[in-house]
Amino acid sequence: MKITPRILLCGSASIAFVSVVACGPSTSSEATSDYAARYEAAAATYAVNCQYRSTGAAKADAYEGALTIAELARLPGVDPRIVADAVAAAELAATTCNANGTNVATKAYPGTLAGGSACFSSLQCASNQCSGGKAGEDGLRCGVCAAGPAAQVGEACSESAPLVRCAQGARCDSASKKCVDGTKISGLGEDCGSSRRCVSGATCNGSGTAYTCEAKATLGSSCATTGACVQGALCANDTKLCVAVPKLGEACVAGSSQCAGGARCDAASSKCVESVALPASAACRQGESYCVEGASCLRTVATSSDGTCVVLQKAGEPCDSEKRFCGRWLTCSTTSKTCIDILSNLTCPLK
Repeated sequence: MKITPRILLCGSASIAFVSVVACGPSTSSEATSDYAARYEAAAATYAVNCQYRSTGAAKADAYEGALTIAELARLPGVDPRIVADAVAAAELAATTCNANGTNVATKAYPGTLAGGSACFSSLQCASNQCSGGKAGEDGLRCGVCAAGPAAQVGEACSESAPLVRCAQGARCDSASKKCVDGTKISGLGEDCGSSRRCVSGATCNGSGTAYTCEAKATLGSSCATTGACVQGALCANDTKLCVAVPKLGEACVAGSSQCAGGARCDAASSKCVESVALPASAACRQGESYCVEGASCLRTVATSSDGTCVVLQKAGEPCDSEKRFCGRWLTCSTTSKTCIDILSNLTCPLK
């Protein structure tokens, strides 16, 4: 899989499983590396123990989250406290299996770049709006920070043209078209319409403008999604009932690939099997198996999940979008067609 920078462009975004509502000088490379490593470890633990993902899938998602953390830490204008808070929230969620039960990573840390400054992400801008900045297959594209302050709680906002972004810590309510507090953690029976976030053991249910925190469904109870079931259970796709997460050797839940303990659901036997790292050149299946460090599962047919573990290219080695993919923390340069450091080119204009 080709890894390209995906800098967050909105004022309130979700990084992996932690809601980050914040956005100063960038942190040091040493701190960046430490934060990324801690986040990656916490994200993988959360995915395996709380979302019942296979070890391979957990590792892939955790790396993507860690890469985003590293990118945010290096972007000029992003307050470094947002990175520290996101890591703290990830580590707390990994121990509690509740990504919404803490106020960590919900503080308002506005960006410091003034209107007219070049930007990639809205998190860099004091206005919380970077117009035109985005990440694409050809890499990052520079945008411009909008002028004027972001809208405060109670003030009018718009998520469509002309955009009027809410300040950090707030979100634009689709019904009232006004900025509302996006940091509140609601208790059982309380309204959760403004933030959609509830205390541990509860889920935010409702429709339209009416949302309430309700206790999660127990084993045997009806459900719509796995997130609506208590910890240790998932929502079976065929019965829409909360059932125990299957363990190693047990039959996988119909229509689900979730197993306990980092195991994976084997498509052939429909049982949970051990998720092991496959060597280079071994046959693999995206979403089920994973390859050893330094290799990735490359699909042999575009419409299939089946593939082969191929060795990833190192810095300076040639790359392309078909067979030669770059390794960790690298991306394929569209000009030199070689693997370059993702974090080395995060300033505008691009060099």
